[in-house]
Amino acid sequence: MYGFSRVLLAFLLAVFAVSIGGCWAWKCGQNYSLNTEEQSNVGDPMVMVETYLEHKRTQVRYAGTHEGTWRRELIYTGRSGSTIGVTYREYANDFARPAFFQDLKYDLDDSDTIVFRDWRLRVIEANNQHIRFAVVNDAAGCPPQASAQ
Repeated sequence: MYGFSRVLLAFLLAVFAVSIGGCWAWKCGQNYSLNTEEQSNVGDPMVMVETYLEHKRTQVRYAGTHEGTWRRELIYTGRSGSTIGVTYREYANDFARPAFFQDLKYDLDDSDTIVFRDWRLRVIEANNQHIRFAVVNDAAGCPPQASAQ
């Protein structure tokens, strides 16, 4: 019982030290800039947006492991003929949400623009190694005041 009391006391002191040591802020980050040419390899995120907690004094980030954090991403999966593949994944509290995986196909003969939710991307080049593109609309991205690129 004595060991448990020491552990509990150490935990409470740590919580107290953190609470008086600085403030935490919710932040939002993304891996792209609007209207800028980007490139992603097959299997890598084309676009990714996430929320995280950041300690204002130390700049330590906690992404994905705290209640309320999330990440959304579009992953390039390659090209077959004129069709490209993209996978949408959504995570909450660092866990992939099975209902929030979606495989998407886009025919580049129909349009060089792909749209998913509020993202609109213009495809510049796509092959089975990489894709070059520009994000032309990112209403699904970070709000301007929360962005921390």
